[in-house]
Amino acid sequence: MKWFHSVAVMLGSAVSLAAVPAIAITHTGFAENGEGGVVNSQDLTVGSGGVVWELDHFVNTGDGGDEVRIRGDFSVAFESELADNDTDLILTFELTRLSGSSNVTWLTFLDAEIDEADNSFFNESARTGGTLAAGQNFEIDEPGYAFGDLLDNIFDAELDGTNAFDSIDPEDVAMAMSFELGAMNAGDTALIELMISEDGSVLGPFGMTQYDPDSQSTEITFSGQASRGGGGPQQAIPEPSAALVFALGALFTDGAVRKRSSPAGELAS
Repeated sequence: MKWFHSVAVMLGSAVSLAAVPAIAITHTGFAENGEGGVVNSQDLTVGSGGVVWELDHFVNTGDGGDEVRIRGDFSVAFESELADNDTDLILTFELTRLSGSSNVTWLTFLDAEIDEADNSFFNESARTGGTLAAGQNFEIDEPGYAFGDLLDNIFDAELDGTNAFDSIDPEDVAMAMSFELGAMNAGDTALIELMISEDGSVLGPFGMTQYDPDSQSTEITFSGQASRGGGGPQQAIPEPSAALVFALGALFTDGAVRKRSSPAGELAS
């Protein structure tokens, strides 16, 4: 079992990124703000081989690297829903600013393992598909053991928009996604929708997929979208159009063999 580090309902466009047979997603209760995984005392499994080690969410207000999850000047109304025969998990967050005024970035960190008991957690790879929406960014990296800077970039709200597994051989995969929500004043709201899928579905125009080249028992696809409400009385956030299914090309990884070093640390509580 990996023992370091800590970092998730409306269906927009569904995009197929995987060909692994669907099994199901199962979970126990999420924490108050949608945190999950082993680190957050929750069981969250994806398909036949995927276990989420950590799912965490962050709000950055541009004041120098907020190493916190959800700050006291925000509130979150969180809901989760299993859809599509339990193969897609949709997480919905209504973020409301209670005080202060600044630009706001929402970030989510997903660290899962695939068939860890059979072949370790550092033999994973990842691919991406689609095009980022305006204000959206991502990063796929090794989460802090030997070379990864994903955790630092989350704290600074500066995801680098790259898939490290385009240049390295399989290692320990973690995925992060961010949305620039713009200036938010007290009373302003935003809606963030995330999807974890084991059948390749994608919410929005961009998705990331984690897989285990040694077993291919499970693929975990992570995607999402965000929209804004208004100040004062909440403005209606329009419902997305019906799901459109279309094909995306997949970018697979290749690179140099690496060896693991000691773990670097955990995310701050």
